[in-house]
Amino acid sequence: LHATLRLAGQRQIRATLVDMLGRERALLHDGSLGAGIHALQLPVRGLESGLYRLVVSSAGIGTSKPVMILR
Repeated sequence: LHATLRLAGQRQIRATLVDMLGRERALLHDGSLGAGIHALQLPVRGLESGLYRLVVSSAGIGTSKPVMILR
């Protein structure tokens, strides 16, 4: 399972998977990514079924998307 991220230019990116209580459950990326399309692997092994949020931030700006994991 992966999430696709499109960047217009090089950026410092932090991407995490958090549970609905706000606890960070996985770090997907923390560092520089160049312009283009990137696939971030979602480490679902070891996570319970449920609703999570994929949180991506760069330079103080962030966004999040829901992720449902079903077993």
